[in-house]
Amino acid sequence: MFGRDHIEYKSPDQVRLMRRAGLVVAEIHTAVRAAVAVGVTTAELDAVAAQVLRAAGATSSLLGYEGYPATICVSVNDEVIHGIPGDRVLRPGDVVSVDAGAIVEGWHGDAAFSVVLPGPDGEEPDPADVALVETTERATWAGIAALAGAALLWLWPADRETAPPPAPHKSAPMAAARSGDDLTLLGPVSSGAGRRVGM
Repeated sequence: MFGRDHIEYKSPDQVRLMRRAGLVVAEIHTAVRAAVAVGVTTAELDAVAAQVLRAAGATSSLLGYEGYPATICVSVNDEVIHGIPGDRVLRPGDVVSVDAGAIVEGWHGDAAFSVVLPGPDGEEPDPADVALVETTERATWAGIAALAGAALLWLWPADRETAPPPAPHKSAPMAAARSGDDLTLLGPVSSGAGRRVGM
């Protein structure tokens, strides 16, 4: 499943198309983030994303995928992921997560973000909710930074009784999942890599 024999190398032109798709997703994020507010419905956020896609000449990676009926996913509070936009009205203090995907000439870009709406009467949002969003964003960037220096990566069940498969170099956990997660991201650490992996 993982390994060099399963990597599809991309040409510079393919990478440019992938980047264009990613830039469309960034535009969706900017527009939807600006529209997220108390009193707005999740369907209205979906309409904002659809307009960005049309203007960019792109299509949604999500719309129609296995029957998915919307352009983006909007999850509110305790909805884990892939919430379907509809008539739900955003309320003070809601934690809103938006997942967007764009296709440009067959290449996909996909990313998500979360925001915490102000409390009633414009009060500061719940500090625990803000900490959750900030911590998960920092963890995401730390994982990306760790991946940037890795030559080989794989996921290994943390509770598995056997050791991970041998790697070309000494293996060490590169990014820790939060407490209770079932997977550990593993990758090689090589003294010849010229980069230091650390958190």
